[in-house]
Amino acid sequence: KQIPTIEINGEAEKIQSEIHYLFNQLTNKNFHKISNQNSLVQKLKRSPVEISQTLSLHYGKDLYPCIYTNGVAISGKIRLASLKDLNTTALKDIINQATSFTKKYLSTEFTSQISAPEIAGVLWADELSEYTGDPSYQDLILKAANVFQKREENLPPFPLTKTFIVEDFFFSSTILGRAFKISKNLEYIEMLVSFLLKANLQQKNGLFWHSRNAHFYWGRGNGFAAIGLAEALTFIPKNHSSYPQLIKMFQKLMKGMLKSQDFEGMWHQVSNVQGSYSETTSTCMMGFALSRGLLMKWISGNIFENALSK
Repeated sequence: KQIPTIEINGEAEKIQSEIHYLFNQLTNKNFHKISNQNSLVQKLKRSPVEISQTLSLHYGKDLYPCIYTNGVAISGKIRLASLKDLNTTALKDIINQATSFTKKYLSTEFTSQISAPEIAGVLWADELSEYTGDPSYQDLILKAANVFQKREENLPPFPLTKTFIVEDFFFSSTILGRAFKISKNLEYIEMLVSFLLKANLQQKNGLFWHSRNAHFYWGRGNGFAAIGLAEALTFIPKNHSSYPQLIKMFQKLMKGMLKSQDFEGMWHQVSNVQGSYSETTSTCMMGFALSRGLLMKWISGNIFENALSK
């Protein structure tokens, strides 16, 4: 069904009076909500768990392709199943594939063509290990983390992009952080921290350039920085010498991004350009970062809580 609309045509100086007349008529009459509106109202009443259950029916159904977008969906599905055993049936296909996937992945010889988005595709392995109690899945994380190799002093580690792109904040943090959690090997943390601080993409306004060669504030790129720093801070020991500096980077980014949130709670394709289209992915990324930041007490206050609730 279509939602009825009203189009007003006329001379510019008469439009305002016509709009006032229309509003007066609408406010003085009782209208029944149309079915579409009722449906939207019901959707707005859903809890986060209910929304997650709906999304889990459509995303993260298969371990292939091994790419970060699919990996994030699978990770979310596992976390959802961990909440009071909700939606466990949705994990059956994933668990059934896991053994053969693990065997194939561990026996694969990666070439120099492997990319960071592909490496981040197994981030779910840590959650699946905890959920099933099977430690063999942790080997996927360690193999992925061991792909990271130091380059020359002025370059990020392989396989991260040489121009220091902001997406790599997430790809590196989610794998190297988990590898440290599993192994307690500080070399993973040192490589991660070195990259995060060396990138030098954050500007005075708190926002991140897309890369050293792309000086614009891509909305989704700042989302990558937000979730990347959130992942990093989750795993980096609090007594690490660079932990306070990374906390400040995260706080500065959160404050900077709040200024570009619109009245509907959305963030946009280009964070500092009014009129660029609202972008669901960057909004979800910021929601994740705000939620974890508040939960872990990296940030606090009504300004962040209100931004998250929007």
